[in-house]
Amino acid sequence: MKTTQINNDDFLDFDEDILENFVSKNYSAKELIFKFKQMRKSIPTAFDKLSKNAEKQPVMNKKELEKEIGL
Repeated sequence: MKTTQINNDDFLDFDEDILENFVSKNYSAKELIFKFKQMRKSIPTAFDKLSKNAEKQPVMNKKELEKEIGL
């Protein structure tokens, strides 16, 4: 299975979000490191799933999008 390459773009950097989430759950230091690495590895696969899902959705024109988001 091909996975999306994640570059070092800040827009795609979820490290802080992941850490804040795990810290709020009071994981031990060892658990925190394990969970963080595990979550970080899963991000490219998650992007691939989102992309495939989006490809299955019907294409909208500008008017349909405006109606959908209430403009």
